[in-house]
Amino acid sequence: DCEIFTTDDLIFLTQMNCCLAHINKLGKKIQNSDTISEQELLDIKMQINQWRTLHFYPLQIFRIILARTVINMQDVFVVNDSKRLPTILDKLRRYPATSLAKMQDIGGARAICKSIEDIKKIEELLNNKDK
Repeated sequence: DCEIFTTDDLIFLTQMNCCLAHINKLGKKIQNSDTISEQELLDIKMQINQWRTLHFYPLQIFRIILARTVINMQDVFVVNDSKRLPTILDKLRRYPATSLAKMQDIGGARAICKSIEDIKKIEELLNNKDK
């Protein structure tokens, strides 16, 4: 078993001996869920939901950075965009080749703008943030 999540905040995953290979196995089980018991399905959903919540903290940090970047821009709104568990499960079932650990749209932050110029300005501000 690999233990790639070792920080104090992620101790529950370390205790589960969780790693990306384990996450992918859970995804494959969902894709073949007609062969597992209701109890096992419930357990798999719980583990996937715990993995999903791991994304909340880094996404919140990015949302804050993005919100601070656009604070002086009018009519630009920043929102979180996190995929809900039923949507993740549905995507796994609809796309059998999908790897749960590589699912790129688990969540994100979105800046809602009125113009392409606003998007270009945000890009420029973010690219120059650490310069």
